[in-house]
Amino acid sequence: MMVYPGRGWRKQFMKMPLRYWRMGLGPLLQRWFVVLTTTGRVSKQPRHTMLEYSVMDGKTYLGSGWGERPDWCKNIAVDPRVTLQSSSGTMSAMARRVTDDEEMARLYHVAKARKSPVWKEYLESLGIEDTVEDYVAKKDRLVIFRLDPTSEKTPAPMKADLVWVWVVIAIVVWMIWRLVR
Repeated sequence: MMVYPGRGWRKQFMKMPLRYWRMGLGPLLQRWFVVLTTTGRVSKQPRHTMLEYSVMDGKTYLGSGWGERPDWCKNIAVDPRVTLQSSSGTMSAMARRVTDDEEMARLYHVAKARKSPVWKEYLESLGIEDTVEDYVAKKDRLVIFRLDPTSEKTPAPMKADLVWVWVVIAIVVWMIWRLVR
C-alpha cells in the first residue's frame, strides 16, 4: 500500500524535486514531472506541488495517489484556477475532475504507457485491477484532473529562486581544490 507522506522524512523526501526545480534544474525534471501551483484554501497564498502527469489530446492530466487527501486536491476543490509549469512552458488552467467513461478509458492507456514506477502500486492501493475495464468501473476511486487552458487570473508560478546555491557550491569546490593542490 502507498504510504501517505503526511509528515517527517517522507514529506521532506517528496518535496526534494521542488527544491531541485527552485535550484534551476527544472529542465532535467520536466520529462517526468510538472509543477502545479494552486491557491491555498486557508492562506490564499500560492502553493506548489510537483506531480507526475500524462498528456492526451494536448491536455495535461494529473492524478492523486492519495485520493482527495493531498492539500493540492483540497485547494482545487475551493479554487480550480491553477498554474502549470512544464516542458511546454507556463500555462494558466482550470482543473476539472475527470468522470467521463470514454475519457477515463483513453486516459488509462496513456497513463499506463508512461511506465510510472508506481503504476501497479497505485492501482493496487485503490483495489483496481490493471485492466481498462476495472479502471473505468472503479473510476470513483480515482482522483484525476484535466487542466483546461483559461484566460482567468491564476496563482503565480514557482520561481527558480535558489540558483544562487550553485554559486556557493562552486566557490566551496574551488576553495577545497585550492587547499588540496
